[in-house]
Amino acid sequence: MPDNLVAIGKLLSSHGVKGDMKLQSFCQRPENIKNYTLYLEDAVPLKVSIRGGGKHFIITLDGIDSKEAADKLSGVLIYTKRSQLPKEADESEYYIHDLKDLEVVDNDGRKLGSVIAVHDYGAGTILEIQFDGKTSKKGKPVSDLLPFDNSSFPAVDIEAGRIQYCPAEEVIIPSNKED
Repeated sequence: MPDNLVAIGKLLSSHGVKGDMKLQSFCQRPENIKNYTLYLEDAVPLKVSIRGGGKHFIITLDGIDSKEAADKLSGVLIYTKRSQLPKEADESEYYIHDLKDLEVVDNDGRKLGSVIAVHDYGAGTILEIQFDGKTSKKGKPVSDLLPFDNSSFPAVDIEAGRIQYCPAEEVIIPSNKED
């Protein structure tokens, strides 16, 4: 996939029998997805029409004319070119996809690992972090999924390529057992 493409939506499921699909917008203002030229991973512009609003939109993709064809695209991300997106107002603003590949550091600036992916399953942004030296029993690298919030990640510096991670204090859940 070309580096200049940014995911701004996701095809969810078929809608009816003529190939229409439900579309989830990742835009801050969901209706803004209608303003962009849309692409799949191959960077070929899609011919689409989008209608509706609210939680999901209905999208008609040129060449998709059956429920079965639409079902094959369920879960596929929709992209636009980064150059089409508004510029950040200042250096403290960034796009969530810019977090990928950032170095993860602790409070003292020591490298802990790297952000290898950014996910959003509907309840908020999740960072997938590969911590340095953390491996499975077979010696393969493993990653952790952590919620992206201001308390766990208080500082993001896109220019420096770093994000500060402050793990939450250990939570002790009292046992109901009597000793």
